[in-house]
Amino acid sequence: MELVLTKDAQKLVAAAYKEYLEKRKAGVDKTNAKHFTCKELHEKYFDDFSLRDYKETVAEMCRAFHCSMYMDGGFMLNDFAIVYMENRFKNGIADALSFLAQFIP
Repeated sequence: MELVLTKDAQKLVAAAYKEYLEKRKAGVDKTNAKHFTCKELHEKYFDDFSLRDYKETVAEMCRAFHCSMYMDGGFMLNDFAIVYMENRFKNGIADALSFLAQFIP
């Protein structure tokens, strides 16, 4: 079964993966690198979204990848999402940045 995501959810998982890779490169352990607060990605990548729309996008991504979503809109990436992104973006951060660039007006 192929994973189907809206463009918003694709952008979110790509942004989370990019940030995860940057955290790991900075020496953050895997568990903490997978954790995202609601503000962390909303302000950086989705500032044009209402908080409610952003949380709905988080919920969609979490449903697709079976990630843990917190009541405040934060979430924890899981191995399934990371493996999906590793296979999608073979060159890591460079490919993720290239993908995210299409969303910048």
